[in-house]
Amino acid sequence: MKLIMEIDTLQILIGQGKSTYQIASEMKCSQTNIRYWLRKYGLNTKFISESKFCKICNAALEGKQRDYCSKRCKGIEYTTNPNNYKNQQMRAYERKKFLVDQKGGKCERCGYNTNYAALCFHHKDPSDKLFSIDSRKCSNTNMESLIIEAAKCMLLCNNCHMEIHNPLLMVRPVGLEPTSNEL
Repeated sequence: MKLIMEIDTLQILIGQGKSTYQIASEMKCSQTNIRYWLRKYGLNTKFISESKFCKICNAALEGKQRDYCSKRCKGIEYTTNPNNYKNQQMRAYERKKFLVDQKGGKCERCGYNTNYAALCFHHKDPSDKLFSIDSRKCSNTNMESLIIEAAKCMLLCNNCHMEIHNPLLMVRPVGLEPTSNEL
């Protein structure tokens, strides 16, 4: 049996500042049932119906709008937010470039210096490591901490880094020249 709500009863309870949960408890029915009747009568609880305005242009929000009045305003917020994905990527790139340049700009083992993305930081003493220096850390950690952590590291290209971490997987020991049969 479906419970039929009177619009007057709902308006009185909303006027008292009650939430859908509180109204459901008082009416001894489900919160879903209360939301159904609120939508049917075009009512909102006080929490939802408080006058809200767009974060960008201060236009009044309507219906289900919560923060922005339009996609345009949401887009403006996204592009100006320093923590959006694109800005974080750019900040990480600039900081990594700075750290790599501070360490000499090339692999300390083989001298590779073609691409910043192929250079990484290898901690000389793993027990002294506070965090890995990766894109996420470069974009979200303060520069002083990054500089301190980079000082504990060697700058290596990805190939040299993998050779250090996986010495048992070497195809040919370093320093051996290929024989004429291997050429």
